[in-house]
Amino acid sequence: MLVIRSDSRMTNLLTIAGIMLIAVAIFMA
Repeated sequence: MLVIRSDSRMTNLLTIAGIMLIAVAIFMA
């Protein structure tokens, strides 16, 4: 993985991906 700097786009994509993964995990559980 690349070093996360002040890239708002990358951080937003990572946070959205994390939230989606958590939502899917809760939905599947």
